[in-house]
Amino acid sequence: MSEDDIVLKALADIRWPPVSESALWSEALLALGLGLVLALAVAALLRLATEPRAPVRVPMGARVADAAGLPLPERLATLAALARDTGITVPDDIRAALYRPAPETELADHASRLETVLLSR
Repeated sequence: MSEDDIVLKALADIRWPPVSESALWSEALLALGLGLVLALAVAALLRLATEPRAPVRVPMGARVADAAGLPLPERLATLAALARDTGITVPDDIRAALYRPAPETELADHASRLETVLLSR
């Protein structure tokens, strides 16, 4: 037997020390804790990615100015919708003008009245 064989035979009997049950539990709890921390981090990132954004508040003057480029009947309807959305009651004569044919001058008068009311708020 050579010297290398003797060393290899002596090394073959070396074994790892037995692992205690408390060490297994501590490793399992460590893995569970790391998993929970990772899950919380992923949940926080997903919440940031999927949370709806707050709507951009457009000033009333800009919304009224956007309606100015529309044809008169659509402009009046848009202004009436803006008034409804802001809680302003649309007068009955303007509401009636929305549903019946009216001359352009009458529609322009109603639109300017609604613009004045909307811009005053």
